[in-house]
Amino acid sequence: MFIRRLAVLVVLFMAGSVCSLAQMADAGLVAGGSFVSDSKLVLTAPCGIPLCTPVPFTETVKTGNRVFVEGVAGIRMVNALVASVHLEVPVTYVPSQSLTFTGPVGFSPVHLSSLFVTPSIRVKLLPGSSISPWGSVGGGLARYTTDAGLPAINSGALQFGGGLDFKTRLPLLGFRAEVRDYVSKQPNPGVALFSVQTPSGLSRHNVLVGGGIVLSF
Repeated sequence: MFIRRLAVLVVLFMAGSVCSLAQMADAGLVAGGSFVSDSKLVLTAPCGIPLCTPVPFTETVKTGNRVFVEGVAGIRMVNALVASVHLEVPVTYVPSQSLTFTGPVGFSPVHLSSLFVTPSIRVKLLPGSSISPWGSVGGGLARYTTDAGLPAINSGALQFGGGLDFKTRLPLLGFRAEVRDYVSKQPNPGVALFSVQTPSGLSRHNVLVGGGIVLSF
């Protein structure tokens, strides 16, 4: 009888240890749609006539909606039962967004690809429940490339967002719904023969809405 009770205690202890170590890390794969704020650029045409004064004008640029893909890895730093704190690194790519000029001239569309790498802190509420809301904030790098022949444009970026994690009956597999906003400088889309002045500061909002899977280890 004593040996049986001891065996039960050992099994319970090992199960508790496994549970305490569970979900120390997670990896997610998310896809969805991108929604980007409009931007206003000041363009100046060159003068081909001596003594003429270049006249700047404003063009509004609209960014087309595209599908994005995001991979994110996280590790749990603090577990307080009612909430947990994680260090995460989301890496997000948005390919070939069309930039359409809607100002007085109306140039041909340019295509822009965006990459965001933003180490962040994620706070998750009720991490042991079947549905866990969370919020995330961080900062890092935004990198833009265009088909206009310009060098890649690098910018600092802020990331903030939130979502819901859903557990399943499978120990490792879960699902995630999320919204993130990557705020960066406005990239220079490149317009042949024109000098382009972009707004200063972080004014470009890249709002990404999507869902996917999460593996917890």
